[in-house]
Amino acid sequence: MKKIFAGIIAFSLILSLGSFNSFAQGRTNGFSDVPRDHWAKTAIEKLVSKDVVSGFPDGTFKPGKKISKAELAVILVTALNLETQDNPQSSFIDIDNGNWACKYIEASIPYMYDGEIKPNTKFYPEREVFREDLIKALIKAAKLNVESSDNNRLNKFADAYELSDSTRRYMNTAVKNKIVAGSHEGDNWYLNPKGKVSRAELAVMLAGMDDRTSVKIGRTEQNKRNNNSEKPKHEPSNANKDFKMNIDKVSDGLYLSWDKLPANKFKYYKVVASLGNGNPVYPNDGYATYITDANKTNYNIRVGDSYTNRAGGDFNKFEAGKKYYIRITAVYENGKKNSNVILTDIPYNEANNPSDELKNKHEQNDNNRQNNSSNNDNSDQTQTNVKTEFNLNINKISNGLNLKWDKQASSMDGFNFRFYKVVASIDNNNPVYPADGYTVYITDLNKTDHHISVGDSYTNGDFNKFQEGVKYNIRITAVYEDKHYRNSNVIYMSVK
Repeated sequence: MKKIFAGIIAFSLILSLGSFNSFAQGRTNGFSDVPRDHWAKTAIEKLVSKDVVSGFPDGTFKPGKKISKAELAVILVTALNLETQDNPQSSFIDIDNGNWACKYIEASIPYMYDGEIKPNTKFYPEREVFREDLIKALIKAAKLNVESSDNNRLNKFADAYELSDSTRRYMNTAVKNKIVAGSHEGDNWYLNPKGKVSRAELAVMLAGMDDRTSVKIGRTEQNKRNNNSEKPKHEPSNANKDFKMNIDKVSDGLYLSWDKLPANKFKYYKVVASLGNGNPVYPNDGYATYITDANKTNYNIRVGDSYTNRAGGDFNKFEAGKKYYIRITAVYENGKKNSNVILTDIPYNEANNPSDELKNKHEQNDNNRQNNSSNNDNSDQTQTNVKTEFNLNINKISNGLNLKWDKQASSMDGFNFRFYKVVASIDNNNPVYPADGYTVYITDLNKTDHHISVGDSYTNGDFNKFQEGVKYNIRITAVYEDKHYRNSNVIYMSVK
């Protein structure tokens, strides 16, 4: 049934978005349903010329057709040059891995969703998108600075009260940047946040973004080079090496180790990598993880580990067989120190169980914790730069771990509660959100428990799923508006 439905989706999207082979005809001769005086003609022509959208086989554009979720995913990726992965695993039970739109949908998840996709979730690709949700995804994907909604900008719109709390700031940003103007009816202006968006309306929004902000839509030459680049073609640069790093290949990835550096004014280590830059630097080339313990001088990279590239970077996830330039950057309060750069590929281990090398590493971590426990009666709850503000307890049960924590206040310094994040790390004994990712987020303030089982997935951390026999540093972070956080203690424990 899933495959049949996937075929229907693919056929529908092909008709809806058109094929890139036919866009030239639309650009040359125009669309039969977009006359010269159509209010969105200029915007539509701009998007067609930039390979963002195209027409239908019958020569029409269908400007009034409402945008579906799958269409939005494809257009976000195409218009804003979002990086996609070849043959990704679908996060949704109604999207087949082989569906041609799967890679676009997966790439759009951080912008169309606020949290991790839970098991057995449906995407509903044909469902039409609310205007406020489309605006939020567009602003997030474009990485525009999001404005606070605490001003009078939205007050001119009679239906601003209909905006959801989670979309209000993004709509405010869109209005400020003149991406959204609203509609004028009688004596009032309206945003219509719960309305649906037509293809013509989205074309006008994207064209407005291209004209009035620093964001440029359409494929760029740099994006083409990044997408088409398969192998680095130059030697790594080690001209400015401050300390030494070694990399050993182990059965489930790469084992990095490096010289210990002075702890005075130390902030953290960053593990930096690039596919094409032989001299990767932080923050320009992103990072795989950061480590706040100055005594921690090793890290394991595995196939599938995520890579953070908000400031830059040319990939999202480590893949088997690809070669990466890798280095360590030590960040101090007064500057940075860089290791040598090593060019290496990552081996792939099909077994799901941790390798012997990794198990040995965990045993060594256990020994280090035991050796340090004489100076800290609570050594399993190490805190460095993040203070403990509420209590977390974890009990082992037959099929995993049961977490319970103190209920938090509904507001913090005037900022409203958003959600709890369950955070974990193998190597970092002081994991924090968002730097160390999360396994789940909980929007119900009154829900103060969560169950972790072997096999549960993990997003944007130093592992992809919880495994039996591996110990994790676990904490709860309560997230409030405007990047305000409260953190629990950290507990070091294996899942089973």
